[in-house]
Amino acid sequence: MKLVIAAATDVGTVREANEDFFYYSKPSQLIVVCDGMGGHQSGAVASRIAGKTLRDVFFHADFAELARLGEDLIDQLPPLALRLVTGARLANRRLLLMAQRDAALRGMGTTLVALALGENNGCVVHAGDSRLYQLRHKKLTQITEDHSLVNQLLQDRDIRADQVKHFRKKNVLTRALGTHPTIKVDVQWFPVQASDVFLLCTDGFHNALDHDKIEAGLNRREADLQKMVDGLTQAAKTANGSDNITVAIASVEKVAAPADKKDKETVKTTAAEESEKVLHFEDKFIKEKYLLAKSGSRRGAKSKRHWWSLFSVLGVLMLSALVYGMINRTWPFEAEKQKPGDAVLIASSGVAPSAGLVQSTTPPPAITAPPIGGYLVFMHVSSSSQLDSLRQFSGVRVLDQFNPSTASQSKSRNLSRPILPGNYSLVIVDSLQSIVYRRDDLHMRAVPAVVTDTTRRAAATANLGAPATPSNEPPAVAPQISSRAINDTTRNPAKDTLQLRENFNQ
Repeated sequence: MKLVIAAATDVGTVREANEDFFYYSKPSQLIVVCDGMGGHQSGAVASRIAGKTLRDVFFHADFAELARLGEDLIDQLPPLALRLVTGARLANRRLLLMAQRDAALRGMGTTLVALALGENNGCVVHAGDSRLYQLRHKKLTQITEDHSLVNQLLQDRDIRADQVKHFRKKNVLTRALGTHPTIKVDVQWFPVQASDVFLLCTDGFHNALDHDKIEAGLNRREADLQKMVDGLTQAAKTANGSDNITVAIASVEKVAAPADKKDKETVKTTAAEESEKVLHFEDKFIKEKYLLAKSGSRRGAKSKRHWWSLFSVLGVLMLSALVYGMINRTWPFEAEKQKPGDAVLIASSGVAPSAGLVQSTTPPPAITAPPIGGYLVFMHVSSSSQLDSLRQFSGVRVLDQFNPSTASQSKSRNLSRPILPGNYSLVIVDSLQSIVYRRDDLHMRAVPAVVTDTTRRAAATANLGAPATPSNEPPAVAPQISSRAINDTTRNPAKDTLQLRENFNQ
């Protein structure tokens, strides 16, 4: 089916708020019009909730769940009609539950008329006095019947047609959504032809324009359907703008051929009120789809606000710590002090046998770390004689020596204390006996290192990622260290500490 849809609404000339609602989807060929009632804007809430609930049910993908919601009707209605009737029922139930939870919404209700078009047929459901008209071959037909007191009196012949215009209670409805726990829904399905025009409207429109004027307005075909809808809305407002006015028009341009004879028949029926079992399914559906989803979105919003607050507090704390460190030349992680006599384990012999390394039988001794009044330098030497030459410099102290090679290699070099490659902990303290650097699980590799004059800036050189390549050759550059490079304790301790921090930061 190919069609064009247009709609318009107007508050009128008397009302302060527009309590009407319309929705249409051209791809899905669905049109919904509602007229809300109730004070303090609750009528607008009712019409909007009813229209959106029917829309949600119409697009609901789980047809098995819809069949359970309409299990008393599944054998009586085609799928298109079942979706519309189920949507109207759930809209009624949802409005009632909302009014029970919120005293401000009590007494609200709404009319509803909804049209869904298939390939060659159409289906309409309605409750209240909102109407559906059909224009075919320039003749206008009212498809729906008003659920109103005045229409019931006309059918019972208690009043005449010429008395309707001046009847005081003509706005009193006998059926509407949201006023009772259950509801009867009128439903029709009928064949559709090319060039058919369908008009859905609220009572503000059909009370302002009589049948003949509506027919004449629709027969004035215009290329722009929206322009025609706006013209009809303005005409109704000019004639009688005492109520909200809403109009939606669908113009059918092309339809598919009917599949069988049943598609050419018009069927009209009334869906009965829900049973207790169906009401249970409806309440469960509303709770899961609307109430829990809404509360979940609120919890999500609160959770987001909570995390943003936490991040803000952490950011302020980090900024405060940064400013404090810049002003006082100290950092929060320096709070741990070295106590006199503390033993600093320079290397550990615990190496996993799975690493293919030989484990030392004698653990390395613990060295009492004296205060460092200068720079801590890691050097690679090829013989113990180089260590002896280093000890001759004033202010140089060799804290420890180890060979990070295999046990067999260490024996060939005749070094007294072999240290196996593996994971160790490294702790460096400054001249103020404060821990300025700590690293656990330091992985030592047997990699030759060369210390040059660049050690003046006290950089600790370590190559942790290279493979173990022990060599018996002497280093390419012999260690050259002067008393200016490794200073004694006569230097300013605070300045040395700051320089040490800068080096490690680099």
